[in-house]
Amino acid sequence: MLELEGANPLVPLVSRPLEIDASVELDFRTSDSDGLVIDGEIRHDCMPAFELYIDGTAAYTWAPSATTLGSASRIAACLFTPENERGRFQCTENSQGGFTCRGR
Repeated sequence: MLELEGANPLVPLVSRPLEIDASVELDFRTSDSDGLVIDGEIRHDCMPAFELYIDGTAAYTWAPSATTLGSASRIAACLFTPENERGRFQCTENSQGGFTCRGR
């Protein structure tokens, strides 16, 4: 499991800055038909956008909805609710030596 933490640059400095948190769990296995397979699960805050790349291929991308971005109260809820978004993805080796990924 990989734990990621950092200060949120979208929020002005206050006595205790809000954090950007994410955790990623990766499971590596081999398959006779697909070669290397990477199954992943990610949990993260709903602000800002998050992207995860495996060997240059987008495995997971997420951005807040237009509804969220259009509402100050929804933005505030995102900033104060840690790791409330989840996603799963799977990446398999392709014939070009890279990865093909699918999921959310």
